[in-house]
Amino acid sequence: MRIGSAVLFLALLLIASADVQGQDNVNELRQQLEAQKAINEQLIRRIRELEAQAGGSPVAPPGLRERIAKSGAGDDVLDLPETTTAIQEALGTRGLVLLPAGSYRVIPGLSWGHTGSDFIGTRTDSYAASVTMQAGLPWDLMLTASAPYLHRSTSAGSNSGISDWSIGLAKTLTVESDGRPSVVASVNYVDNNGRTPFAQVPIGYGFPVAAGRLSAVKRFDPVAVYGDVSFAHPFARDVSAPNLLAEANFAGRISPGNTISIGGGASLAVTPAINFDAGLSMAFKQGARIHSRANGDSTQPRSTIGMFTAGAAFVLSRRLSLILGAGTGITADAPDFFFSVALPYRF
Repeated sequence: MRIGSAVLFLALLLIASADVQGQDNVNELRQQLEAQKAINEQLIRRIRELEAQAGGSPVAPPGLRERIAKSGAGDDVLDLPETTTAIQEALGTRGLVLLPAGSYRVIPGLSWGHTGSDFIGTRTDSYAASVTMQAGLPWDLMLTASAPYLHRSTSAGSNSGISDWSIGLAKTLTVESDGRPSVVASVNYVDNNGRTPFAQVPIGYGFPVAAGRLSAVKRFDPVAVYGDVSFAHPFARDVSAPNLLAEANFAGRISPGNTISIGGGASLAVTPAINFDAGLSMAFKQGARIHSRANGDSTQPRSTIGMFTAGAAFVLSRRLSLILGAGTGITADAPDFFFSVALPYRF
């Protein structure tokens, strides 16, 4: 009898032990499933980011979304809103990464630039307020339009008014992959609608300009390296203005010189919501050709404008970001320094 009781007790003990072990295995499997689900969610977010950087073009391997859905991630993960990162916004406001079709961004901005000094009578302070609109279009295109208001204060006086508006169209030529960068081509037109461009304190350039740019971006997480080259051609026009080019009443034709620019830099994603940026640019401007009815033909000297720039981007919310910028001239023809602030809002 005692032997039977002992055998029965031992059997019950083994069954209980097996139940505990089985429960442990179930808990372990649940933990593994939760971990895999978290990994899948991160993959989906990364896919969303890459698609946004590629201008809305699909970058996920065929069938990946279906495999992730079958793994238990759920429709809530697949329908996550597009992720906005600081590096995305920083590159986007530069026109290096285009908006997906159907997306829009409005960018109000303020800037201040300073050149020269009152001591030698060459001081110029320029304060600009601008609004830029960007719209993502089909076929990997983006439309950009900008309208600035300018106040300029100089040693000779001051002036204010609407400056030259611009409109541009950009297209993604190649999508970034492991072996190649993303490449964007853009064309831009700047009108000569600025107020009193030939006054003693001018507002606006005074000549319409057509420009083209080719830019490239390559990511080496957490760094994105970019570079661009551009060409700008101002159109000649007949000009009649008092006290222009050392003539009491200038009358003639002015053909401004073309400008070739190159630049590059790097953006560092400190966190998804914070990004720092540094860059260098050089612009080589040919001298203007001038035909004066009173004094004949002449040519102005060439100029080289070199700038070192630095900036930071902060994501304030899913739609709103803050972009800060600063720069200093590194050549004699460049402005001494400038500061800028922008608040891109995406919808």
